[in-house]
Amino acid sequence: MANYLLTALDGPAWSWLFNLPPNPIRSWAELKDQFIANFQGTFEHLGTKNHLHQLNQGKDESLQDFIWRFGDGHNTISDISDESVIIAFKRGIKDIDLVTKLDTRNIQMVKELFELADNSAKRVES
Repeated sequence: MANYLLTALDGPAWSWLFNLPPNPIRSWAELKDQFIANFQGTFEHLGTKNHLHQLNQGKDESLQDFIWRFGDGHNTISDISDESVIIAFKRGIKDIDLVTKLDTRNIQMVKELFELADNSAKRVES
């Protein structure tokens, strides 16, 4: 098992292990505890549906920046329905033209939502 660990680690984890002082760890439990203590602050937690519903376009935030930020938030959520994503986006957007477009169309899929939002953002920037 110890030999497998050496081949399984790479990057920062491999560097951390090989830069430990000699004989600092005496058991698998100690290894686990030290590993977690060293890397837990760098772990990116998955988002939740509630996190997405709390995203709002800032007062001075461009439409494109909000779309990117919302997309990043959406990408951290492993299991969320298209309907929930669309509702969260509609609640968070402040761009009046896009709000009107969203209210007059029956968007069913996130792909449609982002296509419409991206096209609207391109028009704003032009």
